[in-house]
Formats: sequence, structure tokens, C-alpha cells
Amino acid sequence: MENPTKKVTFTVTLAHGLIVLALIIGFGAGIGLDRLLLNLYPSNGNASQLEPQDDIGQLSRNQIPINGRAFLGPEDAPVTIIEFTDYQCPYCALHSRENVAQLLEQSPEQIKYVVLNFPITSIHPWAAQAAQAAECADSQGKFWEYHDMLFLNQGSQHNEGLKDMARQVGLDTDSFNGCLDSGIQSQRVLKDFEEGRNHGVRATPTFFINGRIVEGFLPFNDFKSIVDQAAER
Repeated sequence: MENPTKKVTFTVTLAHGLIVLALIIGFGAGIGLDRLLLNLYPSNGNASQLEPQDDIGQLSRNQIPINGRAFLGPEDAPVTIIEFTDYQCPYCALHSRENVAQLLEQSPEQIKYVVLNFPITSIHPWAAQAAQAAECADSQGKFWEYHDMLFLNQGSQHNEGLKDMARQVGLDTDSFNGCLDSGIQSQRVLKDFEEGRNHGVRATPTFFINGRIVEGFLPFNDFKSIVDQAAER
């Protein structure tokens, strides 16, 4: 299997500069977020397809900013889980269905759960648009309802499908449609993507559990074991 890291040819500094330049020039020229992500960072795929890492316990030394982002669980929970997700990623959907609710049900006071965007547009052409749609839903206070709807309808993540999901979860559709069509959330999505790259994210899903990076979908008991270890520290 090709080593995914060989595809990343930009340094962090250069990548940051390119992203800023792209935001200034690209959106003014009407270039879509998906095209910018594809051009700036050729992507690697789903984390569960990557070769296993010898040490998934590598610590991230820099805090990932999550102020103002939607979360599940208590704000001051002892364990913070940050997931970098792609709404067209099948393993992300599997984790959402099989792990998240069960984890929060079993440890309701222990976990703060946050989701950030990492759309892999080279293989998921609607991922960036879906991420923007989720942020538009967040602006109306229904991020999690829309997040779940996206994973239940991965085959309907085109423009009209995204708007229909907004209706299904009870959003103000006029406001949502205006938000989505304007691309106003594109900078937030791109900022998440850059943040993930700066912290070593190379595919989805990738998790930071109190700063410990964990790649790929894990069965519930394996994932919970890592969470329990974090809670004990």
C-alpha cells in the first residue's frame, strides 16, 4: 500500500500561506471549497484503510481550539474527545451509529464530545458541502440533529438533499438555504481542515482523546478502553 504521508508535499507554514491566499483569491473568483481542499491537500482516504500505526498514543502538544463549537456531554467533563470527521466517510458513520450514543450513555458525566470538519474531497465530492451544511444547522442550534441526519443519508448529500434534510430536522429552511448557498461557513470548514493537518490528521475518522491521537474506527469496547484510560490519568 502506498504510504499516505508521501502525498503531503507542503510544509505547515507553506500550507497555511496557501490557504490564506486561496481564501482571498479563490472565493472571490467563485472557486468552490471542495476544489480548494482538493488542490491544497491531495487526500489519503479513510483512516481504517491506512496501515496501522505502531504508536497511536502519540500526544498532541498543541491544544485544538473548540471554543464556541457544539458539544455533547458536560462542558467541564474530565475527558474531551475531538473527532475530525467527513460526512461521506463510511467509517465515520459507523462510529457515529455504534459508538457515540453508547459511550455517552455509559459515561454521561465523563465525556465532552466535539466534532470538527475534515472533508476529503478527492474521494468524497460532496463532503465539503455537507460540512458547510452542518455548520449552517449549528447556527440554528441543531448541529447534532443535522449531523445524525447526514450520516443516516450519505447517499443524499447533494445540494437538494442537504436542503431537504434541513426541512426534516425542523430548521428554518429559508435561512438554512441562504447560509448554504452563500458559502459563509466555508472558512470555518477550511480552518478545521487546516487545524487537523497541523495536528497530524491524515484521514477520517481521527480522534483526539485528551490530546491522544487515535486513528480509525474501533469497536466500541476498544474505543471505550482508551477513553477510560484517559479518565484515569
